[in-house]
Amino acid sequence: MNREIITKVDRVAVQMEEKYGYCSRLLELVPADLADKFTRAKEKFDQAINTNSKDLEKIGESLIRGYTALDKMAAEQIQETWEVNHPSGKKLLIYKGARPEQRPGFILMSIEELIKFVPGTILEIKKTFPKGVVK
Repeated sequence: MNREIITKVDRVAVQMEEKYGYCSRLLELVPADLADKFTRAKEKFDQAINTNSKDLEKIGESLIRGYTALDKMAAEQIQETWEVNHPSGKKLLIYKGARPEQRPGFILMSIEELIKFVPGTILEIKKTFPKGVVK
């Protein structure tokens, strides 16, 4: 088995996770058809590892090109950031798009992470009372 290509692919995968926060986030930032194509390529690479395929290096290099293409496409998205003071006194840097650089004294959170904590009942209340303010 060619450990060198596996290490190379792993290194790129870690870079993408560091940049976008977690692996599936990168796939959320690109069109679904490209995300599906990349997922199939990753599965093909994993299968090549499991079967010790002679094409492992070729498949791995293809996967790295896929990561590069997805990264370029995701990075082209408009990035928005908001600095917000949390009631606990902590400072948050909320972002949409590609993960920004860490700023000293701030906790990074994506808007997608935050929205998961909004209860469905609040959404119904805001739908019924659009000018209402959540306290």
